[in-house]
Amino acid sequence: MGNLVVVGADGSSSSLAAVGTAAREAQRRRAALRVVYAINWPVRPMYAPLDTTPLNRLISEAADHARRVAPEVTVTEAMLPGDTVSVLEA
Repeated sequence: MGNLVVVGADGSSSSLAAVGTAAREAQRRRAALRVVYAINWPVRPMYAPLDTTPLNRLISEAADHARRVAPEVTVTEAMLPGDTVSVLEA
């Protein structure tokens, strides 16, 4: 089996359930877990810079949830640019 389980988080209750399931799956596989938030924000001069503080908090809370579910699993977190499907596939 693979040595990395990847799960997306968006702050919803269903994504937290997915994070919990992914944590248990990582534990079963003896794998690490990466909790990912995909951000698809226009990066052009006409747009104001995005304050990622709330998003950082969201991904951190999801990773903390995974650590509570499976404390022995190594959990990392990442906020990556791109559409959700592409980010999770990568």
